[in-house]
Amino acid sequence: MELKAFVGKCKDEGHFTEIFNSGNYDRLRSCGGAKETNVAILLSHDYDRKAANDQFEADIERTWNLRKEKNPFLFNGSKFRLHGVSHEEGKPVTLFLGQTCYKDYVCTNMNSDHWRFLREYGKREYANEQACFSHALGVGSVVETSDNKLVFIRRSHQVYEDPGRLDTPGGHAEPSVSS
Repeated sequence: MELKAFVGKCKDEGHFTEIFNSGNYDRLRSCGGAKETNVAILLSHDYDRKAANDQFEADIERTWNLRKEKNPFLFNGSKFRLHGVSHEEGKPVTLFLGQTCYKDYVCTNMNSDHWRFLREYGKREYANEQACFSHALGVGSVVETSDNKLVFIRRSHQVYEDPGRLDTPGGHAEPSVSS
């Protein structure tokens, strides 16, 4: 499958949200990415993941503890939460970021059994279907070499998400270690 078709298929299936890349915005194309002046970040606790009801939050703790028992290498770290993106013409791409954690990501975004409840609760209590989801901000890249090969990594067998599977290079920025 051609690279553009592969990326398009992944995007269409909801595997990621594309904010920007080196080929889809004229102001980013010439530099192969974004200059600091072309990106603004608004970091606020107003954009943090909102809690659902007490029972659901207790379920997150129970679920997390069970997963940690099965995988002692699993740890909870702070993550940036993507609340929204603004793409206004003539202005920098603006990322609205809060904070979340890996535990909440695993127990909300990665647990489809809860999606309906979280959407309904968020809409009812916060007027925002996405308010109770972690939406941890991740970075991934598709790297094509000069000889038309793609670069992949093999995930560790000690991780929670897709152990041992092929993946694109990337990760999550952690607010506790960002300057």
